[in-house]
Amino acid sequence: LPGLGGLRSQFAHAQGAWIAVGCALEVLSALSYVLAFRVAFCARMRWGTSYKIAMAEQGADSVLPVGGAGGLALGAWALRRGGMSAAEIARKTVAFFLLTSVPNVATLVLLGVGLATGVLPGRASVALGVVPAVVAAGAVVATLAVGRLARRIETPVREQTVRSRSARVAPALRATADGVDEAVRMLRHGDPVLLVGLVGYMLFDILVLWASFRAIGSAPQLTIVWIAYLIGQLGNLIPIPGGIGGVELGLIGTLV
Repeated sequence: LPGLGGLRSQFAHAQGAWIAVGCALEVLSALSYVLAFRVAFCARMRWGTSYKIAMAEQGADSVLPVGGAGGLALGAWALRRGGMSAAEIARKTVAFFLLTSVPNVATLVLLGVGLATGVLPGRASVALGVVPAVVAAGAVVATLAVGRLARRIETPVREQTVRSRSARVAPALRATADGVDEAVRMLRHGDPVLLVGLVGYMLFDILVLWASFRAIGSAPQLTIVWIAYLIGQLGNLIPIPGGIGGVELGLIGTLV
């Protein structure tokens, strides 16, 4: 492929120690996901079960990159087989999806403002810093608004006749509203295990990318790698098999 001719030589001269560090960091990221998953869905779940379901979700997300929905769908199926009610799974799935997005959104705002104002080290245009920060802040407001709107609409929809098509939307509206409320409640409660899991899941994954750059002799500043990673993650919303292409477009574009 054009532009990839020197890839083999770069790998041949890569530093094995940094590659090992990257692999270890990726394992820590995946294990952090297991921590967050267990607290969000059922703190009484056996650790072995939590590990199997959470790691299966991670694998599904790699094969079905649709913003994390593929892994969550697999997890929902496993939890249903385990006896959890459909309503509880729907509520907790919405909450967990929001919780795993919180560190990304929060740090995107902080990094964007920090880079735009020059407080944080790194060469980045004002637009590159401000625009993602504004979008991330808007996403938080929109999420809370959607939760309230779903709560307001759900009651009259539920009161429709059972055969009405609109009545079938009620469970989804209820799950959305309850999921947003539960995510906010869990953040306010501040369970340390949950917070460590959420932050570690994102942080270690970003450090994997940073370590990979170091392995091939490049050393971009961590702040630039960080914001490029966060913007690149938006590519997960593009349903491309294997996840190859979507994330890279945002990532490479930001770095350039």
